[in-house]
Amino acid sequence: MKTRNILFAAFAACCLIACSESDVESPKDPYPQETPQEPADTFPDGNIIPLKAKQKALINPLNRFAYRSLQAVEAQNRKNPAEPEAVIYSPLSAAYLLGMLAEGAYGQTLTEILDVLGFGGTTTNEANEFFHAMLNNAPLLDSLVKVNIANAIYVNKGYSLYETYRQKLKTFYKADSETLDFASPEAADRINEFAKKQTFGMISKVLEETNPSYVSYLLNAIYFEGSWTMPFDPKAAVQQNFLLPSGEQKQVPMMYQEAVFEYGLGKKYDALRLPYGNKTYEMIVVLPHRDGSLDETLQLLAEQAEIQVEWKSRNTIVMLPRFTIESNLPLIKVLSSLGMPSVFDENICGLTKICKDIPLYVDMMKQVARIEVTDQGTKAAAVTIGGVKVDSMPPTFIANRPFVYIITERSTGAIFFAGTYCGE
Repeated sequence: MKTRNILFAAFAACCLIACSESDVESPKDPYPQETPQEPADTFPDGNIIPLKAKQKALINPLNRFAYRSLQAVEAQNRKNPAEPEAVIYSPLSAAYLLGMLAEGAYGQTLTEILDVLGFGGTTTNEANEFFHAMLNNAPLLDSLVKVNIANAIYVNKGYSLYETYRQKLKTFYKADSETLDFASPEAADRINEFAKKQTFGMISKVLEETNPSYVSYLLNAIYFEGSWTMPFDPKAAVQQNFLLPSGEQKQVPMMYQEAVFEYGLGKKYDALRLPYGNKTYEMIVVLPHRDGSLDETLQLLAEQAEIQVEWKSRNTIVMLPRFTIESNLPLIKVLSSLGMPSVFDENICGLTKICKDIPLYVDMMKQVARIEVTDQGTKAAAVTIGGVKVDSMPPTFIANRPFVYIITERSTGAIFFAGTYCGE
């Protein structure tokens, strides 16, 4: 499977920062003393992302994560468990956030994150270099297609990041860090500003307000805008029946054209490649056979981690709906079900390499996404956000109501005195 398709999984799913530094002194660093080096990515060809052999080996496992997480997201998004719902989701955006969390994790938590991504046996530096290569090169593949990948970390006033963690996120993810007062309404405005700017206005709000008890918010934003290599003629659009999951039919406006496309025949589904620009990026539409279902197709994709069809270029009549989809997707249950529950569990989470002497866990993670498909092309955007919290506040014991007290000898447990207090 071509490298570019891992990026495009974000956009095909529906078919089936200028920041200031922390003003708090950086804590002592738990990392070995090292200065992260910017990978020397070369770009010898205008439409190929240069990946090392180990990085290329991560593509299929990451695609498996894309299909598995799409299946889980789609199931969670249903109002009726028996009826599929339209959804737009960016697995690559979610993966970037998990990559940044992995850099701050250790032990079981780190192992789970890497395993869910399909990066088991991979070091965090190797994962970082993969994400860095994608971030650096994806926007350069096609001058006719706009791609933007951006990351950020916002830190609550009074906390600070380990310097090496901050530097690694800066080096590999180009993530600037900024200190905000999470008790102020302006903090949410600043975070929403990042989302709006990096998605060119498609995602204008990811938070209503910031949680004052959080230590930080991590964000990834991905934006895609591509014109079809062969645009549809708006005048050729036709009204066509669309079979709804309920079994009912609905008239929808269908874009129409007849041209040579790559058409794939499979055992359970067929597929069509719709290229953008210079054909580096493409939408792949996967259509279940009439005797099949969306559920069956999602299951096959999750198992196979690729679209298994026999591709041939042929003259094809294409009818595709115009559509706009918006999704607001909670991700904690989805990712936990895939095998990484510990990062969300305050009792066992191993996020200890982000802030000094502060054991953390992820209390909130979600993705806001939108896609617009028209006669001219596609616009799609997603922002994934995670809220990181101190895993437990100091216990409070306030004896402000009647209580029992005893005086005891500890080795034997013998009670010398006992009594009650009622405020007299």
